[in-house]
Amino acid sequence: MRAGRLHQQISVYALSSTQSSTSGEMVEKWSTTILTNVWAEVAPLKGRELFNARQFQAEVDTLITIRYTTFEIVPTMKIVYGAKNYNIQSVINPFESNRELQILCTRIAT
Repeated sequence: MRAGRLHQQISVYALSSTQSSTSGEMVEKWSTTILTNVWAEVAPLKGRELFNARQFQAEVDTLITIRYTTFEIVPTMKIVYGAKNYNIQSVINPFESNRELQILCTRIAT
């Protein structure tokens, strides 16, 4: 992997659940930061427009590449790059070489 490609910084967040003290129900929020200020390459792959719930939405598939980390990144997490949020679809360790992780994400812009 060429380090020069990794010139954008991202953060990875996990969803945490807590019980509401007033209603007693479970409340989920993106509060747990797994990794912060990680150098990455953010490369859009393809985009498309959807008509959902009487609104047009633009959906962009993006490949985010980072150095290998021992922290487990799973599809229930999200990535924040600047002001954009990306939903993780899959995480790939190419050739199981533990050199880099390729994270396929989807960003939905309304």
